[in-house]
Amino acid sequence: MRDIAAALDITERTAFGIVIDLTGAGYVVKEKDGRRNRYRIQEHLPLPGAVGRERTIGEVLRLLIDTRAPESAQPPDGSAASDRPARPRRKRSAAA
Repeated sequence: MRDIAAALDITERTAFGIVIDLTGAGYVVKEKDGRRNRYRIQEHLPLPGAVGRERTIGEVLRLLIDTRAPESAQPPDGSAASDRPARPRRKRSAAA
């Protein structure tokens, strides 16, 4: 969850909520692996409310990955993405 949250610049709690919703809807399968959880995306499932030719979750994810590829690609200097400093976390308002 930490990696997902950092990549999307959201809190771990928000990422967890999204994954729980996707699991409840059947788009993600949660599997226990020792003390960790592994998540598998059900790429073959159609999008909800698809009209005409049904698009699958996998097709949409591939489009999103392709559009983000230049940003997530390895930097020209050869350093790994994990060597980069972490993004600062957003401050939450007092009402949240």
